[in-house]
Order: sequence, then C-alpha cells, then structure tokens
Amino acid sequence: MAITILLDKTGYNLGDEIKGTVKLELELPAKARAIFVSLHCHEQHKTKYVRNMPLEEVEEKRKLGLYISPPYIVTEEKVESHEHYHEEKKIAGQDTYLDEEFQFSLGIPKDGRPTSEEFGHDGRIVKWFVKVKIDIPFALDVNESKDVYVAGL
Repeated sequence: MAITILLDKTGYNLGDEIKGTVKLELELPAKARAIFVSLHCHEQHKTKYVRNMPLEEVEEKRKLGLYISPPYIVTEEKVESHEHYHEEKKIAGQDTYLDEEFQFSLGIPKDGRPTSEEFGHDGRIVKWFVKVKIDIPFALDVNESKDVYVAGL
C-alpha cells in the first residue's frame, strides 16, 4: 500500500493554513471505515540538573572498578516528550479504496511554536508533521506521515 502526501508549500508560518493532497495507490482494494488526516506538533524538552551522589552509589561504582573522586556531584540530563498540538479531520467515509485522491486543509495555530531540529538555548526540539491514517476494520491501520516546516518570527 502506498500513501503519498503532497503539500502546497515547503514551509509555513504560524497561523497559516496547510493545503494538500493525499494520493492512495493501493495494491489491492481496501475496505476502510474512514480516512483521517491530522496535524501534530511534538515537543521534546531537555533538562540538565546536578545532584549529590549518595555514598552508597559511590561505593557501588568503586566496587565496579570505577574511580570516583570528591566532590561526589553528578550532572544528568532528562528528556521529556509531549504532544503540543493535534488537529484531526475525516477526509473520507466508509468505502472501498484503491487509487484515490483527496484534498485537505489544516490550520497551524497562531500561538504555536516554530520548528526546531536541535536542542537550542531553550533546550527544546519542536517537530510538526501531517499524518494520514486509513482506518481498516479488523486489520492494521495504514499510516503515513510527512514533516512540515513551521518558521518562527
């Protein structure tokens, strides 16, 4: 099964509307409950913190042959992920699909966050993407996604 997502532009600004086309080129007819398209914004946030290493942990590391010298301070990083934004629309209902094309539009919120590919000074990565899902009863759903670049100010 092949799903192709075509977007009207290569980059967007906050508040823009994404217009696109979903092309289905399936090997066999697929009986689906519905076809959905959705816009997601996932964010990862990296936090660094410093903690004092308890003496038990120091002794454990020494037993393993690791040399630990005072002060017994450890710097650790923690990365948390969450979905910042999600909008889903149904673009087709229950039917049998083979080779089809569907138009869609999804709005990027004005108060959203711009795309960032690397952890910067704010310790965040923000990723936007469009996802298409064919909801097939009693079988695995077919999914495809495409990254969307959202520019900042």
